[in-house]
Amino acid sequence: MPAPPPDRNARTRRTVLKLVAVIPAMFAFAIVVLPPVYNIACSALGLNGRGALGSSSGEARIDTSRSVQVEFSASVNQGTPFRFTAPADAKRQIHPGELVRATYRAKNLADRPVRIQAVHSILPGLASKHIDLMQCFCYNKQTFGPGEERVMPVAFKVSPDLPEKEETLTFSYTFFRLNSETSG
Repeated sequence: MPAPPPDRNARTRRTVLKLVAVIPAMFAFAIVVLPPVYNIACSALGLNGRGALGSSSGEARIDTSRSVQVEFSASVNQGTPFRFTAPADAKRQIHPGELVRATYRAKNLADRPVRIQAVHSILPGLASKHIDLMQCFCYNKQTFGPGEERVMPVAFKVSPDLPEKEETLTFSYTFFRLNSETSG
């Protein structure tokens, strides 16, 4: 088979160079831009297990006739140099309408600053519209210094209007590193 003409080689080389430039830009867009946009949209619409932040109706009714089990979980995205732990009482019974406070702990295991953001979800997803997040570290990008450890509080209420069939709610948080230059 004869060698392709030089024009064809040059076109192929240009196409490969364009792809080499475009592919990393697409990954950067997907990692840096899309997660915050996704979080904002899901939070505003109450989709995908993300309750609305500060959506309190001012309702102070507590339904002491029933309880709901709330479970907390914590994880760290692969390659993020962090230790992230759920509250010591990771499972607890609460009454719909009562103020619930939970404390997560996070520690930067790297020897340099790391910029992170937690992404949360509430399961089952349809129950999330009955959650009023009053305080949540998950909506703020944060920078941890080398070896820095922090307490990460969450405060919320489960609406008394939560359907009776929902007996267990899971609050899951995952830390993601936001920029590669602070890798550890």
